[in-house]
Amino acid sequence: MRIAHISDIHWGLGYPGPTPHARFDDICRVMDWTADRIIAEGVQLVLVAGDMFRKADVSLDKASREIRAAASWLRKLTAAGI
Repeated sequence: MRIAHISDIHWGLGYPGPTPHARFDDICRVMDWTADRIIAEGVQLVLVAGDMFRKADVSLDKASREIRAAASWLRKLTAAGI
């Protein structure tokens, strides 16, 4: 069984960068690449060991963009049968 072990994704807004959302966009691009690689490598199980979001206080009214990004990433893996 092939397992991908991922941690410290830290989806979130407010990181320093050239624009207010630059780091968030970087994280989304890297996670999209990661999902593609997981799928291409035939991984059967993905373990996210912690810190999926930047802050522990993740609620729809405060972090809807981050939640949508994480859900989209998980849907991509699910659609691939992972």
